[in-house]
Amino acid sequence: GADCRRRQFPGKPYSGHHGTHSGSLYPFPADYGGISGDMKKNDFRFMAGTLVLALAGWAGSHFLLSEKGTEIIVSRNGKQIGAYSLSENQRLTFSDDEGRRNVLVIQEGRAYMEAADCPDGLCVKHKAISDRGESIICLPHRLSAEVSGGSEGTDAVVR
Repeated sequence: GADCRRRQFPGKPYSGHHGTHSGSLYPFPADYGGISGDMKKNDFRFMAGTLVLALAGWAGSHFLLSEKGTEIIVSRNGKQIGAYSLSENQRLTFSDDEGRRNVLVIQEGRAYMEAADCPDGLCVKHKAISDRGESIICLPHRLSAEVSGGSEGTDAVVR
């Protein structure tokens, strides 16, 4: 005779008669070890090795390829309002026409937002930045501070 099993739809219990658990969502016999079986040593070694390689790749790209910037560009509404050296310690206050204020501190080659009167204060909670391309953005005040400089744009010199 023809196969009497009908097509199963997602979420519907399997209704086959092959020693399955009644009401099971999967058509496996009751004695099938499946996913809940013991993990083998080689499986563990493979997963641990993959994790170590992934962490090594992340650490290498994060620590070896990050490039320190030389200045910080401050912009409001996308227009540059100042460029400041990261090598000079300074405390800068930026206010807009409505009196909203941000205080940016440059200290020991790093910049951080010390204070802001914005409602969420996320810019103040942001970590200090020093690598080219990193930025701190205060959305309520539409102020951004981005690290630039370094050897950007020059890959090689040919004579």
